[in-house]
Amino acid sequence: MFELIIIVVLLAFYFLIRSKKIIGGILEKLAIIVVLLAVISPVISYLLYKHDTNFALVGPVGDWFGGSITPFLTLGAFIIAYSTFLSQKEELKISKQESRRQERAIRLESFEGTFFRMLTLHYEIVNSIQHIEEETHFVNYQTSQKYTVPHNGRNFFTLVINRWGILNLRSSSSELQNGYDSLYRTSEDKLGHYFRNLFHIISFIDTSADLEIYNASHKIDEEKTFEKRKSYIRIIRAQLSSNELILLFYNSRTDVGKNFYDLIVKYQLLNNLRSEVLPESVRPFFLEMKQA
Repeated sequence: MFELIIIVVLLAFYFLIRSKKIIGGILEKLAIIVVLLAVISPVISYLLYKHDTNFALVGPVGDWFGGSITPFLTLGAFIIAYSTFLSQKEELKISKQESRRQERAIRLESFEGTFFRMLTLHYEIVNSIQHIEEETHFVNYQTSQKYTVPHNGRNFFTLVINRWGILNLRSSSSELQNGYDSLYRTSEDKLGHYFRNLFHIISFIDTSADLEIYNASHKIDEEKTFEKRKSYIRIIRAQLSSNELILLFYNSRTDVGKNFYDLIVKYQLLNNLRSEVLPESVRPFFLEMKQA
């Protein structure tokens, strides 16, 4: 009987070691101690009473040791079972964390797919802008030639800024803003589509739950989430020319662009624009936006 118990215990130890559950586990070590006590107890009993021929005396002692071994074995089995439960619980926790990580990766991939499609659409809108002007060239006092001059893509922004005098250094703030308002009304079919799409991209970045970053308590880390959003804003900002930023500044001060104003300030969209390129009369408004 003793040999059988020892073999069972040794086999249990072998499988524990093979599964690496015995290494560094407090509960596993405790279970080992308890099982060892259960194994050693009958061995000690045998050694102490093996020469005793008084079976009347040995019988009660054997019953006592038999009764004392059972709690040890039961406790050892319970500890091992509880340790297994904790191990499975930890594995389940790790599995859930990995599942959440994969879910966030999939959501981020989906966001980036949409984001870059929107960015591609922005390029297409800019490149599709076409503005044809008719100009007259006088050969002499009696002869003239008329021809058309196309202003496409970003050349259109350069044209309208120069044409409508919104960078006129001698103009007042109200005159400059009125100049932009007139420009917008005459080119709303081009500028309206451009600014609506740009606003939609920035708003998409600002509100997307796919960019939320969570801390160890599974709560949104506001600071890291904001920095994540800004990383995509910087990609957009890098695509905008100085003339586009100038128009964006003026547009944000109109009724149609007032919803864009807060996002421009929040993400510092005008950060790459130098105040020196603007007329002095509107610089205070510009600096106020940059420093907000």
